[in-house]
Order: sequence, then structure tokens, then C-alpha cells
Amino acid sequence: MRQSLGIAEAKRIAELGATGRALAVNTTNIDTSEMCVWDVVAEANRAVAENDVKRMHEVLWASAALPGAFPRRAKSTASFTSTAA
Repeated sequence: MRQSLGIAEAKRIAELGATGRALAVNTTNIDTSEMCVWDVVAEANRAVAENDVKRMHEVLWASAALPGAFPRRAKSTASFTSTAA
């Protein structure tokens, strides 16, 4: 993902978001079983503003995680994994 999603791609996502397009991913807090929807356009805007895509990568990795197959990802103080079964 580090090679495929950099600042240029985050800028493109942010630009498309400015036209009204949406991009969201779901994760589940595996400690509380609560679903969390992440606004990827907002994460892209943040990445561009901070010139750092690390948080965006973490959100996308967490949304792609499979419990038991890949390690969970910590976001803030909570741990998340994909909602996909």
C-alpha cells in the first residue's frame, strides 16, 4: 500500500471528494463489536494537509483485516478489524 497510495493519490481522492463523491470503509472495534464507518475523503484531506498518508494507510489496512488471519490494527486506543465476513 505504501507504494500504491501516496500523497498524489490522496490529493486525487480529496479532489474527487470536493465534487461530492464519497468513499467510505467499515471497520469493527473487536473489543466492543461496534462498527465504525471511516470517511476516506476526510482521511485524504487530512493526509494532504499533514503531508502524511500513514493514518490513511492504517484505516485502509484495518478495513481489510480478517480476524484470525491478519493482526488487528490499533486506531487511537481501540482495535479494529474488517466488518467483512
